[in-house]
Amino acid sequence: MTETSLTRRRERGQRHTEEEIEAGLTEVALSAGSTTLASQRLAERGIDISRSVLEQWKNRRQVERYARIRDQQAAAIQRRVAAQHEDLAQRAVAVAEKTLDRVEEELPNIPARDLPGALRNIATTAGISSDKLMVLREKPLSPSGPPRDVAEVVHSLEALGVAKWVEPGAIDVPDADVVEEPGGA
Repeated sequence: MTETSLTRRRERGQRHTEEEIEAGLTEVALSAGSTTLASQRLAERGIDISRSVLEQWKNRRQVERYARIRDQQAAAIQRRVAAQHEDLAQRAVAVAEKTLDRVEEELPNIPARDLPGALRNIATTAGISSDKLMVLREKPLSPSGPPRDVAEVVHSLEALGVAKWVEPGAIDVPDADVVEEPGGA
């Protein structure tokens, strides 16, 4: 898909191309589902798709396609969210530092009961954002394919020479003696 093929002028009532639909739904996914933000971002790239059209595609006309695109964009979305948490953590730490400076400077003039709560809240925000950052940066999403049933997994393992499928009941397994553990019920 080329940007130039998407930047043509559209006449009222003219249908969107498949490329435009794909670009629009991708931008909605990358905009955390916000059709308003997606429409604005698309317009910045010269692609004219209204918020209401994106909303229709997302919720009614292209639901399965949107879900597929969102899944395909999961890693990019995760990177964007991680960057937002990183920014938030950095800002919260900077504010916490300023609050600490203020506590230090104005401690004689400010009631002690007021500042610790503010500092605690800012530090909590920084901690939560740092935790989210670590989870998002250290445990990236792995690309996942469609779900596989047991027969497919067994076939794949057999092809690799790792396992041989044995039909249930094909092997006579004698009943095991039940051994009671000392002190067991």
